[in-house]
Amino acid sequence: MSALHISNTEQVVIVLHWVSDELLANEELIGLYEVSSIDTGSLVSVVKDTLLRLNLSFKKVRGQCYDGASNMSCARSGVAKQILDEQPKAFYTKCYGHSLNLAVVDTMKKCSTLKKDLNTTHEITKLVKYSPRSECLFKSIKGDITPGSPGIRVLCPTRWTVRADSMQSIIQNYSILQELWEKAAEIVHDSKTIASIRGVESQMRLFDFFQTHFERNTSSKH
Repeated sequence: MSALHISNTEQVVIVLHWVSDELLANEELIGLYEVSSIDTGSLVSVVKDTLLRLNLSFKKVRGQCYDGASNMSCARSGVAKQILDEQPKAFYTKCYGHSLNLAVVDTMKKCSTLKKDLNTTHEITKLVKYSPRSECLFKSIKGDITPGSPGIRVLCPTRWTVRADSMQSIIQNYSILQELWEKAAEIVHDSKTIASIRGVESQMRLFDFFQTHFERNTSSKH
């Protein structure tokens, strides 16, 4: 799977599934590899190079699993097709985790309350994490109130598990964020940012927002 790192570089994640002599299935994260391009040829080369460095025979590959990106799973020219052409036993399976994630994300978009609360959560994480001044102020307030508590997690638009962590971090820092909005509004002079601060401050006081995040925080403990 390829992904864009926060440093604005493309990376490829390599995970190997293998079966032991006792027929036990194993899964190991091999590493993240920086690539200059995510075209099919480059990604196939990364896979082959990884196997070569691990002293694993390409002829023993019996499966491959990726998300639905065209450069990975295209039936005519994707990575899966090129590897299958060279090793017919390396059957392609679409990642079930990715498929489930897409289904969950699509389902949540149908619920107006969840959709609105996720948009608010995204705006909160942007106000805190993408502003050095706001994040510094947030850390200062958190240090005075709950120095050992976790911080705010950025909301990922495509991964539900990371969305859940982000929502949980909001409820864990609820009182800190309320104080942050009051202090930030006093030192920020940009009218657009002030409007965003007042907007999320207002949304956080609504029952629906608090209920959604509280239920997510409770369910994550079970």
